Amino acid sequence: MPKFVWPSDLSICYLNPLGWTAALAGIAAIVGISALAIHFRARAPYVFVGWFWFLLLLLPTTGLVMADRFSYLPFVGLSVAVVWGIAEYRPPRLAASIAAVAVIVVCGVLTVQRVPAWRDSFTLFEDALAKDPGNYVAHQWLGDTLSTARNYPEAIRQYEEALRIYPSFFLAELNCARTYSLYGSVDEAIRHFKAAARLRPEFPGTYKEMGDTLFAKGDLKEAQSYYEKAKSLNYPETTQLNELLRTVKAALAQ
Repeated sequence: MPKFVWPSDLSICYLNPLGWTAALAGIAAIVGISALAIHFRARAPYVFVGWFWFLLLLLPTTGLVMADRFSYLPFVGLSVAVVWGIAEYRPPRLAASIAAVAVIVVCGVLTVQRVPAWRDSFTLFEDALAKDPGNYVAHQWLGDTLSTARNYPEAIRQYEEALRIYPSFFLAELNCARTYSLYGSVDEAIRHFKAAARLRPEFPGTYKEMGDTLFAKGDLKEAQSYYEKAKSLNYPETTQLNELLRTVKAALAQ
């Protein structure tokens, strides 16, 4: 909500874990504002509509990484409450016009300043990290972008930094393993695949990819065990997995 009032230091995502005190204060504020909106709904229906519009459209993003793009539609509700509230008190037309123009100009300037960050994925994630170097999700996203661009050493550095900040980050472990594999560092790839499997032992794709890496290394017996583990967890590409298992078993039989 503060960025609705003053949209500065915007980012592709925010990671600001709340302590219990802040979380309880936030819940208390939501409950209090909701109670007031309900109490005054007959006198100020625009507050009731605007506030619950905001809450209901924000609800689907609860638990996700918070980002500006999740706030566009919810903030329409707050805008309704503010605009209708100002209109009800009928401010002098000249003063209202000047204020409206000032708001538009300020928002326009901020928009012009913000647009370059969205030039491409590199600038967007680097902008997020410039504002919060501890943003492990942005490190992972930048790593994905660099890996796609085949800048594997720098991608690995980003993944490793994400894992340094948040060691239980499954997606960073998995993508780091994939990138090490592409880079040709098989042992490092295996290490990260194993770490990813420890974080999410129910995810079959990790075992299948680990099997692929071991197969490429020539460790057929280990590859077979990981393929079978992926199969037991209902890996979706069953035809492909069964073909790999037949190939490995035939090679071991020779």
